[in-house]
Amino acid sequence: MKEKYKLFEKYQVTQQGESDCGIACLLSIINYYDGVSIPLEELRALSGTTVTGTSLLGLYEAANKLGFNANGCKAKIESLKEHKSPAILHVILNQQLQHYIVFYGYNSENNSFIIGDPARGIKVYTEEELSEVWISKTILVLEKTDKFQLNKNKKENRKKWFLDIIDEDKNYLISGGFLGVIIAVLGLSMSIFSQRLIDYILPSNDLTKLILSIGLLFILLSVRVLFTYVRGVLLSKHSKKFNSKVIHSFFSKLMYLPFSFFQQRKTGEMVARLNDSQRLQQVVTYFMTSVVIDVLLVFISLVYLCFFNIWIGLTVVVFIPVYVFVAFKYNKKVMDAQQEVMELYAHTESQYISTVQGIKTVKVNQKEAFFTAQTKQIYDEYQSRIFDFSKLQLKIGSFMESWNTVFSVALLGLGATIVFKEGLTTGEMMAILTVAMNITPSVIRVSLSNIEWNEAKVAFDRMYEFVKVEEEKQNSNLKIDEIDEIDFKEVSFRYPGKKELLSKLNFKVKKGEMIAVTGDSGSGKSTLFNILQKFQTISSGEIVVNETSLDLISNKNWRQYIGVVDQNIMLFPGTVIENITLSSEPENYEAAVNFCQKIGLHQLIMKLPQDYLTIVGENGINLSGGQKQLVALARALFKKPKVLLLDEFTSAMDSSIEKEVLEILKKEAKNRITILVSHHDELLHYVDKTYKIENNKMQTLALV
Repeated sequence: MKEKYKLFEKYQVTQQGESDCGIACLLSIINYYDGVSIPLEELRALSGTTVTGTSLLGLYEAANKLGFNANGCKAKIESLKEHKSPAILHVILNQQLQHYIVFYGYNSENNSFIIGDPARGIKVYTEEELSEVWISKTILVLEKTDKFQLNKNKKENRKKWFLDIIDEDKNYLISGGFLGVIIAVLGLSMSIFSQRLIDYILPSNDLTKLILSIGLLFILLSVRVLFTYVRGVLLSKHSKKFNSKVIHSFFSKLMYLPFSFFQQRKTGEMVARLNDSQRLQQVVTYFMTSVVIDVLLVFISLVYLCFFNIWIGLTVVVFIPVYVFVAFKYNKKVMDAQQEVMELYAHTESQYISTVQGIKTVKVNQKEAFFTAQTKQIYDEYQSRIFDFSKLQLKIGSFMESWNTVFSVALLGLGATIVFKEGLTTGEMMAILTVAMNITPSVIRVSLSNIEWNEAKVAFDRMYEFVKVEEEKQNSNLKIDEIDEIDFKEVSFRYPGKKELLSKLNFKVKKGEMIAVTGDSGSGKSTLFNILQKFQTISSGEIVVNETSLDLISNKNWRQYIGVVDQNIMLFPGTVIENITLSSEPENYEAAVNFCQKIGLHQLIMKLPQDYLTIVGENGINLSGGQKQLVALARALFKKPKVLLLDEFTSAMDSSIEKEVLEILKKEAKNRITILVSHHDELLHYVDKTYKIENNKMQTLALV
């Protein structure tokens, strides 16, 4: 049965973030049936996975699109025992955390269930343990159909991508490895010298021979130091070049991914992917140089030992597998412990950040003691996991050291016995012991390299998933020069795995008009703006621009005519003028100042602490909410858009500034289409028409 568990481990996909458990389960079952390798990002889009997770409906829809016949239902434990194919179970961990796991099968011999947990790997659950978490008794049953696509190129594609990454760096790696071999061989010089010293030089009482031998040893060791330095420089250059290349490639691709990719990802996960490149570089260097050197060192040392005495060499060969066995025996435990520590570290970091960011709320509610206790509890749990991991490391280390002691004593005894029988000289025995003791660290490092490999595999998989994401599709190269009218015809929209959000919208807005859209929170107002920016694709209906379907217009061409002020304004580190122009060109700065003077925003911006040169800080931390809205509005208008989208754009402004801004917009409205979202009654007096999304997600926009 253990062999079968290992087979399931081949299928099992580890979730990359806490919201990915559902799609990781779905991909695990695709792997089980040897299906086409689907990028996790594509599964996120198909299932409607967001930062909050995936619904069972989303998994159901995604599975059906991928060639499964999916059925969601309620089931009992007894029925699960009879089920013969993989399925997805909805479970609740710690009585609060919703999670998905894969059911692979039931083992009647020990009354246990084989479970694939995307967070923890393959696990065996007793009936009681499964019942404790499978509270909902909800199951998604997947049956393969004729539409299911098999894949035969998974490994080849991954291998090709990896080889492409290191292709430009192979000269560095080969040179580093070659120098490492020379360094390893030169490392034997001390052993050889000690043997010659004891057996020949000292007994001869020849001072000249001693001086020459020491001089030669000094030269060899100096060359070793020089080669070590050169190798270090080469590897440092490789590290710099590799990281710069991968980070540039990563960020260049990131900028051209569809907006939905960013909606489905937390900022921390993006940062983690940047760190993956560094981790991958470290492991590539480690395996191509250090591991190769250690393997060669062990081989050369064994040949050296066998040259002196075959029994010594065979003894070392017999002892080596034990080190490897111990390393592989504890490999899974070490990986699980490392993962737990990293997860709790992320939780601890998140707790610190959220508490500090929300310190105003903490203080005004006098909850300092509560958050202090909560943070302490989380941190104590983190430290407990570190302690458990340290104990595991000490356990492995103690076993290795104990076996090393047995190895050393056995080798010493065997060597001394052979010396008694005049099979070895004293110098040869000392040289053998020195070489044998140097073998042990190399064997241990090679044995434990599997842990490094597994960590690198996680980083590699995460990066490869990212690489497979398709860049935003442009649909066509059709361009327009003017936008005179936007007509919504029976437009409906729903997110995958969710209920319909917008249903059969019918309205028209013409150039020179300013309209308002109102509605309850979550009714779809912001989604409507995303659709107009071509960040979301409608489910049905059509949006017509100047008698041309919006779908046919190039994304790049369309967005150059769109100006937006979002409800959540993003300002970048730098000055106000840099945030208005989003440029580093001085001529653009002058143009922006002239533009603001022309439309009437100049005097408002001049009221800022250092007017256009005011440092906004990280995400506008140095500005008030109203000031940030003013800068964002100036940025949107400086673009000279033909369509202006404003989402609660004056909510933080005081009444006098709001009035000035609205007068400016009204004056400029004749040059464009203006659509705004607001709940301010005062603002609605400035618009030509007001529409309302009624009944939250279900009703058509109605003219008010």
